[in-house]
Amino acid sequence: MAECRIPRSLYKFDPYFGILWTYLKEVLPVLDITRGEHIGMKPSEVTEVGTRYAKWRSGDPLHPGVYELHILQNNKIGGKRASVLEAQHAFIAFFTPILTRISVNDILTDEDRKVLNIAIPKHSYSHPTTPIAELVYIRHQFIGNGRIQLKCYTASSELRARLPKGANSIQIAYRKDLIELEIDPETHLPIPGKVKRNMIKNVDDGTTRVSFTTASPLWIIEGVNAGDFLQFYVRWYNHRHPNLAGPWSGPWAIPLS
Repeated sequence: MAECRIPRSLYKFDPYFGILWTYLKEVLPVLDITRGEHIGMKPSEVTEVGTRYAKWRSGDPLHPGVYELHILQNNKIGGKRASVLEAQHAFIAFFTPILTRISVNDILTDEDRKVLNIAIPKHSYSHPTTPIAELVYIRHQFIGNGRIQLKCYTASSELRARLPKGANSIQIAYRKDLIELEIDPETHLPIPGKVKRNMIKNVDDGTTRVSFTTASPLWIIEGVNAGDFLQFYVRWYNHRHPNLAGPWSGPWAIPLS
């Protein structure tokens, strides 16, 4: 049950709360969002965790939080304990629905699960024998500086990016090219407004391959220059059983500047 993920004993809840807040508020440099937002929390929810932690432990000796008052030797009396338990129970009531919601998010890493106290899924050791038949359907957003947010879907999972049965990753075959201006055959000068793209012919046409173990990776293309554009194919992949990889989907093309 979700509520069991949050420790009930105060001596365990206090370090859990501190580690949790430190983890959630960390800003990821590439995405420029907090780690809490990255795993599916709303910005207001991340802020609320910080507000509640400040009331739990303020770090200010002149205005201590309820737990700091509780652990003072001369304050371990009924009124102080009641206040700290009330704050703990209020946080559990607030955070449990959030944990339940984000626990099914495919983007969670093992590290995320350890901090949130969410069980790491047990890996199946059965060996798949059937090739993956699903095509990949994608949505992409070019963020800038060579960063692309990809979301990969199957025909039956249009609402949530996730890996289909038999796949443990996605594989991308890509090529980066430069958009060039067409040359006038008579003057041998560039023709303003007319561009020439070296279109990719197939998945092996000068491509490089990369893979990601999530269906919604942040893809970073190195060495992007003005005028570059990207062409790529995607397929569902199993790096333990590459012979069972799904069919290639694509190509897609994205300007990188």
